[in-house]
Amino acid sequence: MTPLRTRALDALRAAARRPNPIWLREVTQSVRAGRTPVAQMLVTAMLTLVMCSMGGMASLFRTPASVGRTLYQAFFSMAFFVVALASPAIAANSVVSEHEGRTWEALLLTGMRPAEIARGKLLAAATTVGGYLAMIAPVGALPFLFGGVAVTEVVVGFVYLGAFAAVGVTFGLAVGSRSPRAATAIGISLIVSFGTALFAFGVFGFGLSYAAHEAWPTVAAGHPVWLPTAYVRAPFGVAYAVYLLVVPALCALLPLWFFYELAVAAMTGPNDDRATGLKRWLLVASPVAAIGASLLVLVGAGASRFDASMAALVAYAVVSMLLVLVFVGDALGPSRRVEWLWSRAGAGAVARWLGPGLPRTMTLVLVTGLLGIALVAGTGVVAALALGSSPAADVARLVAVADVSASFFLFLVGLATWARARAAAASGARIVVVVGFAAGTFGPWVAAMIGGVLRSSESLLVIASPSPLFVVKAFDALAAGRVDAAVIASLACALGWATAGVALFAVGVRRTGQIVAAHHDALARADAQLAAEDAAAEGAGA
Repeated sequence: MTPLRTRALDALRAAARRPNPIWLREVTQSVRAGRTPVAQMLVTAMLTLVMCSMGGMASLFRTPASVGRTLYQAFFSMAFFVVALASPAIAANSVVSEHEGRTWEALLLTGMRPAEIARGKLLAAATTVGGYLAMIAPVGALPFLFGGVAVTEVVVGFVYLGAFAAVGVTFGLAVGSRSPRAATAIGISLIVSFGTALFAFGVFGFGLSYAAHEAWPTVAAGHPVWLPTAYVRAPFGVAYAVYLLVVPALCALLPLWFFYELAVAAMTGPNDDRATGLKRWLLVASPVAAIGASLLVLVGAGASRFDASMAALVAYAVVSMLLVLVFVGDALGPSRRVEWLWSRAGAGAVARWLGPGLPRTMTLVLVTGLLGIALVAGTGVVAALALGSSPAADVARLVAVADVSASFFLFLVGLATWARARAAAASGARIVVVVGFAAGTFGPWVAAMIGGVLRSSESLLVIASPSPLFVVKAFDALAAGRVDAAVIASLACALGWATAGVALFAVGVRRTGQIVAAHHDALARADAQLAAEDAAAEGAGA
């Protein structure tokens, strides 16, 4: 038996012998209160009434198989929104209730680590949402009775509901751990989850159903719940493995792990290590996401490879820029408590490098982001040269977008490092980064419109070229194989963003080093003074 498998089995046995006490307490309170079973019963009754009404009306005009497919789409669409709204709110309320009930300090005094508390809250909220899914499961079996739907489709549908619930619970956990009041936490979680659910339902549901129908004609177009059907009706192959196995797994596991680490970091004290978990996630998630995006590009059809490459490249760059806002909140350096814990545990160079420290953190964000952009762009170039409709034009446009995205990303990292070294708190640095992103992306276009120069291409080049979105103006010239003023202006501004980013990053790292060195000097002087006072007191006593 391998050591990894042995450790996993030992962990499972330990969890079975000693369940998480937070989980046990939450589940016991939920059962004793009686509100949860009543809410589950009401949700099940409402879904049953809606499904029976729709089935009765549809059976008058349609065949049983058609009625079954309609009820299947309706049930899982409604269940998706129920899970998307309920799971974040339940998890957020379970965390913030500790602060409102003034029991958070007592919970910390039990000696439980923040990761154990977060795990218990996660399990408790997942158990509650799992109870809702178990209650509505018989209603989800109604479409199968009419026909037109396979048992596997129903089972896979519930599996995906469970995956959505898990991601929603961890998101609510992250929101609740950073909110002081229940109303704020529940309101933020409901607003964000509702907007995200609508976007996902429209784009990844209705929108991708047509792409799925193109790839697998047996999957109906226009049906938002197409993914479970594709598992049953699509032929197995490379596209099946990438689109239906690899990509869904990454889309569920990476956000789940990210929100969990955010919650653990928020529950950890300011003098403890908040950075290691998020850095571990970044080290794994960045290359895995880049490889997943590259697989999507390689599996795509010939004419659509360029569109897939461009979409993957832009999406990866945008997500990397958003991660700058997360990691800029790291401490400037490790606290004395963290250094003492490192010495006590005999931490090596890797463990210390993954710990708190703004220069190391922003260096990791910069390196992983640039390498990911390079990997996705390189895969797109290879795909364009292999099966592109116009290889030279596609390669030129991909390289231009990659260059502009990497340069602007480098500028944001440098700006974040400089702002965090100058700001008293991470919120101020985040505001500076958001303002810098908005001003650099949309400011030139706003200035061009205010100046009324959109009719003059030369003036437009001068005013709007600093925006990274200006690279689209160079697409026509690159497609024709020529280098005009738009291409030169876009690449020159990209070089300017990169230069400014490197300068800001260097200044921020230097400023951070000076602050950390001054802090260590102050601690050393305080220690020396205390030692001198102790020695004087001992001499006077003698």
